[in-house]
Amino acid sequence: WIDRIDLLHYSLACGAFLAISCVAIGLARELILLVIGMLCLRLAGNGLLTHVALTATARHFLEQRGQALSLVLLGASIGESGFPVIVTALISVAGWRWTFAGAGCFGRSRTMVMLTP
Repeated sequence: WIDRIDLLHYSLACGAFLAISCVAIGLARELILLVIGMLCLRLAGNGLLTHVALTATARHFLEQRGQALSLVLLGASIGESGFPVIVTALISVAGWRWTFAGAGCFGRSRTMVMLTP
């Protein structure tokens, strides 16, 4: 689908899917809902959004495309190493439900800010 529809709409849909997954985990009261939320979170965050970032970079950088892709992958690696420390600190302060629910709301608000002119 990423090649057939507008990249902005696709990335916003993926961001909304990620936000909904985070909120679903935060509000889950049963084990099956927690598992479904975790699977959706894995699909949205690590699968779709990584693919969107690499596709958008490869599509829009005509010159020095390799360097641009290297920077995107470097940012992903830094996020994978630094973000767990932040999340662990938030979980210890606010609890895992509020952390995931807040991440979903934060992701959704960032998506809405990107849409405003």
